[in-house]
Amino acid sequence: GDEFLVVIKPDHMKIIKHIDDRIEAATKALEKEYQYPFTVSLSYGISILDYYTDENTIKDVIDAADNFMYERKRKRRSKS
Repeated sequence: GDEFLVVIKPDHMKIIKHIDDRIEAATKALEKEYQYPFTVSLSYGISILDYYTDENTIKDVIDAADNFMYERKRKRRSKS
């Protein structure tokens, strides 16, 4: 699959949760609207870097997002 990186500067942590919820809702709506004979899913991770206090590198942040994505995939598969 394709991979890409989105960087945002949220004013509050609730914005990240809101974006996550909207991605999930849009994915489910797409699947319901078109009634595909397969499951529509997106795999993505979320990671946070506080550039004022965090000593992690960009690579560390991307690795954390990847790990989060794979954990979500494992949970999704275990529910099936």
